[in-house]
Amino acid sequence: FMIELKNITKRFNNNIVLDNLNYKFSETGLYVINGDNGSGKTTLSYIIGLLDNKYEGKFYFNNVDVSKLSKKEYNQAREKFISYIFSKNNLIPYLNVKENLDLSNSKNNFIDLEMKQDVNTLSGGEEILLALNIEINKKKKIYILDEVTAMLDNDHFNKLMEIINNLSKEVLIIMISHDKRTNKYGKQLKLNKGKLNLI
Repeated sequence: FMIELKNITKRFNNNIVLDNLNYKFSETGLYVINGDNGSGKTTLSYIIGLLDNKYEGKFYFNNVDVSKLSKKEYNQAREKFISYIFSKNNLIPYLNVKENLDLSNSKNNFIDLEMKQDVNTLSGGEEILLALNIEINKKKKIYILDEVTAMLDNDHFNKLMEIINNLSKEVLIIMISHDKRTNKYGKQLKLNKGKLNLI
């Protein structure tokens, strides 16, 4: 397994957000995590993405107990293996499409955009596809997508999910989503009352 969560408990003050949570994620595949607002989906994604190490329990990353890593090793593991894509992505708005690709040493794998178009004139769907294109070129092992589909029209949604489905044959993709259109994709997980279960 790429990721194994054992008895993960996360508290904010006296509020238990993740409660003795256990789950194993394979090395490849698409996992879609849904749940109500405030259920802890983003909190869980931060732990999986090595952005938060303040919790109880054990987290094994590629069979390594991350609590045994030094701060430097922990940060290096995140930078080497994990890509994080938010609904608000990391594109540089005052550069055009080609300049954003060039800056990250990315090839154009699948985006059908005018290379000279300024990023700040792209639609939300076009921005997400460009950001994903850039991240795929980094060839990470794990891609975490946090609420990236909600604002997409059906055309951009279908294009994105086609790319994600193909990519998930080679890497691990974890999607945090409220979007009911994602319900027919991948392994469906529900985060409820601090527990993560297969639907």
